[in-house]
Amino acid sequence: MVSNRIAAASVLLSLLLVTCSAALQSVSVSIGTSARIAYPGTAYVDFENNECFRWGIDGNGTGYMLYGTEYAGTTPYWSGLSYPASLYPEALIFENDSSIVHSGLQSARVSVVDTSNDTARRLEILHDWDPHSAYLWNVAWYYFPSSLAPVDAFVAFHRMIYERMWDQNKAVYYQYFQISLSLLTDARSATLGQQIFVLSLGKGDIDNKNDGIGEIWPYLGADLYSNFDSNQAVPSSWLTKKPGFQVSFDRWFKVATLIYRNMTNFNNGYIKVWIDGSLIWDVQGTRTIGIDPYVLEKIDPLPPEPQGYLCSGFGLYTGISSRPKTIFVDDFIISNSSQVWLAS
Repeated sequence: MVSNRIAAASVLLSLLLVTCSAALQSVSVSIGTSARIAYPGTAYVDFENNECFRWGIDGNGTGYMLYGTEYAGTTPYWSGLSYPASLYPEALIFENDSSIVHSGLQSARVSVVDTSNDTARRLEILHDWDPHSAYLWNVAWYYFPSSLAPVDAFVAFHRMIYERMWDQNKAVYYQYFQISLSLLTDARSATLGQQIFVLSLGKGDIDNKNDGIGEIWPYLGADLYSNFDSNQAVPSSWLTKKPGFQVSFDRWFKVATLIYRNMTNFNNGYIKVWIDGSLIWDVQGTRTIGIDPYVLEKIDPLPPEPQGYLCSGFGLYTGISSRPKTIFVDDFIISNSSQVWLAS
């Protein structure tokens, strides 16, 4: 069943030209600045087609489906991770916008308008991957309006890796691992107060041996700051050492990320992050796989349990009871091809 699901997802990825204005590239084409994409496995979503903003249906009425996954009677729409947007129509907004656009006639407006509780403060728009994907590219243009500043709570927006698993038969019932790019206010001293980008490596319980003992690896839950910060939790070589790399508001900026997932040594992957064409982080020799791909491949991403997936994309995730927030996204590229590259 799982192999059929993966095969179906691959077929559907080739049909994205007719769904959500996403085009597979058979030859290299120029996308934005300092980027080229090539070969099947790469989707370019420009948000010009309003089909981009429809939510998936799994056939059981929950409104939960991962983009790129086929189930009877459905097409490959996006999904809201964890909490279906259909249950919170007044709290979460993912729709077209023509007032702030990077290219074309419209972009995607992403908003959380009610952050009063955990279920209402997160909107995740994600793509389901084969758990054995070794390379994950995630490229997008973002626009942060000045109304977002000053940032009163963290804003996770660029989801590079999301691994999740629920299984009542496992010694640890709920497991997760993630790598994200976030925005926050650096308030660690009276002299700081900039809005800065943060690369976050986080994990929850991971028990691939199913023995009730969580796995431990260095640098879990680490934040890699983009200014002068010296973080004792991570190697100094991981820190950017570039002063003043702060967030600019009221303009479009480009984020491109590449994660290498080492299937033979989970602790020896790498993470690369470019912002506006500049390489900001080049983290080598780090954990980029939490849940064993051979564990994830055996289970379905949809309820009922066991349930699990590897995915990545974008969204808006912030603190409980923080201010309502809105960002804009355009010209989104996602790929699990090793033949995709960015110019330096």
